Amino acid sequence: MFVEKVKNGGKDYLRLVNSVRITNKDGYKVSQKKVVLNIGYLEKFDDGLPDYVDRLKKSFKAGVPLIPALEPYCENVKPREKYRFTFEEGDPNCAGEPKLFSHLLL
Repeated sequence: MFVEKVKNGGKDYLRLVNSVRITNKDGYKVSQKKVVLNIGYLEKFDDGLPDYVDRLKKSFKAGVPLIPALEPYCENVKPREKYRFTFEEGDPNCAGEPKLFSHLLL
């Protein structure tokens, strides 16, 4: 999915689009765009700084879009999980030697 800018009624308009490969009537594979979300007029979201559309596209790819309505459509970047292990000598629940798992401990 990607964000694109189009003209609508003489104004710039933003929408979220998904590109899909289909087979046309002649048997050739072609790409076709499907609109996922109509975001709205660009002037509604533009912050006045240069290259707003480029910054919006980059932020959407990074998973932190400038427009909050796009967050559900971002690829989920799984946060890094943290684990805490404790090892005690002679504990029956110990999975192994602490030296074997030392690379997991930060």
